[in-house]
Amino acid sequence: MNRVEQKVLPLSPTGFPQFDLMLLGIGADGHVASLFPNRTQRYNRYDCVTYINDSPKPPPMRITFTFPVINSAKHIAMVVTDKEKAGAVAITLENLQVRPTLPCSEVKPQVSLTWFLNKDAASKLSPQYNK
Repeated sequence: MNRVEQKVLPLSPTGFPQFDLMLLGIGADGHVASLFPNRTQRYNRYDCVTYINDSPKPPPMRITFTFPVINSAKHIAMVVTDKEKAGAVAITLENLQVRPTLPCSEVKPQVSLTWFLNKDAASKLSPQYNK
């Protein structure tokens, strides 16, 4: 990044732009941003942004931050409200490990990750998680 960009947005220890807060959501397939399962874009570890021109969800052409930028954020708020996303939520929150089929499990910000779920999105969580 050039000096002007560095003055506008600080860099994380890994050298990527560091946002104070990112607000994200997930798809029923576990995608986050426009980083979909089984797509090469989710493995980009060098660029700040990438593109997809054949997205499995509309619109077909998208741009997105990469995981290095997402995970350089200090804080991430993950907001999920749909019942069809409950499976991805449960697998991600109850396993707490990166799962190859769920890009949302790769979200690991620098300081905190807070999930905001409604009852539908939390409906498949085990009782100890669903409080």
